[in-house]
Amino acid sequence: MSVILDISRVGIEFPTPNGAFRALRDVDLKIRQGEYISLIGHSGCGKSTVLN
Repeated sequence: MSVILDISRVGIEFPTPNGAFRALRDVDLKIRQGEYISLIGHSGCGKSTVLN
């Protein structure tokens, strides 16, 4: 099956008054045609950030 979504080495930092906050580092994800996935985790762990 072919890969329809390929996320490679995604990372992001947000500035805070106490310095940078690293929300994501080196996230990799491949989704193939016909697969169903679920991103789970506690509030603020970066689920929406990955998708955006």
